[in-house]
Formats: sequence, structure tokens, C-alpha cells
Amino acid sequence: MKYKNSTSLTAKIRRRLREMPPSAWPDFATLAQQFHASAATLRRRLDDEGQSYRSILDDLRRDLAITLLSDTQQGISEIAEALGFAEPSAFHRAFKKWTGARPGEYRCAIGSRQI
Repeated sequence: MKYKNSTSLTAKIRRRLREMPPSAWPDFATLAQQFHASAATLRRRLDDEGQSYRSILDDLRRDLAITLLSDTQQGISEIAEALGFAEPSAFHRAFKKWTGARPGEYRCAIGSRQI
């Protein structure tokens, strides 16, 4: 997904997080330090853009999940672990919330379109 303002704080955070695996994503306080701001200032700046750190993380996880389900043969449990979910069931619930389909259903639908 492209964002209209590539210089926005949201876009900068997304770029920084995409450079590392989800297991290395910093907590909010650490991210604020990396951006040389207090947590309150960073939160306020994200609020001004209509975003939150949680929504950025969820959007990135969704994008990565869709890519991994579409482009790899990794098992769903492996994908869940790679995305930082403690349990595959949590990944299933999140993916269904994001896309309206379970991960396995999504993968089958993608596979049938590629034939």
C-alpha cells in the first residue's frame, strides 16, 4: 500500500520497521527514542496523522502475512511465528479480522486464481 505522503511520520516508521523482522520491532518507548522524541510527542504526532503505533504494526503484519501466504509454501504456523504471534490461533483470528478469510482459505483462493 502506498501512502500519499512519503515524508510523513507514519511512512518513516513503516520504512524503518520493514527493514527488520517482526521479532526485532521495537516497543513504542524504544521507537520514540530512535526518533529522538518522547513517547508522548511521538504519540501526539501519530494522532495528528490519524495513526497509532498499533495500527502501523497491524498493517505491516497484514501486508507481510498476505505476501507470505501468496509467495511462499511456509506453513501457517511458521508464518504466525515469523510475524510475532504467540499462537497460530491468534494469527488466524487477526488474519480473519484483516481480510475476512482464514489464512488457509486465502491461500487456496490465491492459488486457484494463479492457475
